[in-house]
Amino acid sequence: MDELTGVGRSHVSHWIAGSKPSGRAPVLLCEALSRKLGRALTLEDIGLPTPLLSSSDMLGWRVDTLAALTELGRVASMTVGKGDVDAVQDMVSLFSRVDQRRGGGHARSAVVQYLSSDVASYLCGRYVDEKLRRDMFSAASELSYLAGWMAFDNGEHNVAQHYFTVAVKLAAEADNPAMAGHVLRAMAHQAIDLGHHKHALDLANASVHGDRYETAAPRERALIGVVHARALAVNGETQSSARALLRAEDDLAAAQGDDEPGRVFFFAEASLAHETACALRDTGDLGGATSHFRRSVRTRKAAAFTRTHAVTLGYLGAVQARQGEIEEACATWSRARVIACWCNCWSRRR
Repeated sequence: MDELTGVGRSHVSHWIAGSKPSGRAPVLLCEALSRKLGRALTLEDIGLPTPLLSSSDMLGWRVDTLAALTELGRVASMTVGKGDVDAVQDMVSLFSRVDQRRGGGHARSAVVQYLSSDVASYLCGRYVDEKLRRDMFSAASELSYLAGWMAFDNGEHNVAQHYFTVAVKLAAEADNPAMAGHVLRAMAHQAIDLGHHKHALDLANASVHGDRYETAAPRERALIGVVHARALAVNGETQSSARALLRAEDDLAAAQGDDEPGRVFFFAEASLAHETACALRDTGDLGGATSHFRRSVRTRKAAAFTRTHAVTLGYLGAVQARQGEIEEACATWSRARVIACWCNCWSRRR
């Protein structure tokens, strides 16, 4: 057996002896090198001509699957333009708004299908310029993040972590640190909910580190900053959490709506109040938490953000119960259940 290619030496000896070659050697060599190097190679890549296939080969019995898929990808390779990027961004926006209204994993199969088919094809295409390539990878990162968030919202945490990880890698490929910070913030949020507090703080620290915070728009800074505050709170770092909350308030106040990524369209006063309330609750300030949960309920556009509205009411009821206000808590929970049942948005993780 040849140490490099894995092809038996008897094949070579057979040809030297004068017997007719089978024609399979180039394909075998290509397959062996592909597996040795850990990436797909074609006959063209190693300087050999592509042979004509017999009818048996064409039916797929003898064609190396890895090489065949690579060749097919090259034949089907498309040129990706601005219209393609715009289309993916529009779909991300549509799916995001559905999720904000419905939650609970609604339309997730559509998101995953679109990501794994159309968008995956675009990622393998040829780009008119580098900016379009980065924009497409950023849009793909947002879509993968959304698939992960929907799985998280539906209590499928392993699936969520898979998509979040893919989203971070796509953001890195797009050279988009702000997008990477956005996803790391979601991963920190998930870790908080699952009780992995130290891991949550590591992720939250990473989300606000360097360019991930500095290159983000003010509204996005506020979002990743307030989750950082929550991670500090659950780890008992009360003073640091308070400073992070104040910075998040300042960042949101600086948001003008110009040149902001669409992924943070939902984050406004009501969302900041909700996350602030969670941080205060986790530091033991139940009175402050109640006040901010009420503010969140009062300022949210419930028709557009129905799922989150129901979640906030549920959290408010839980804090009221901890304060001994049982009747008020039951009334709040009843309101939350009516809203959740109306839009079928009560997610499993809540």
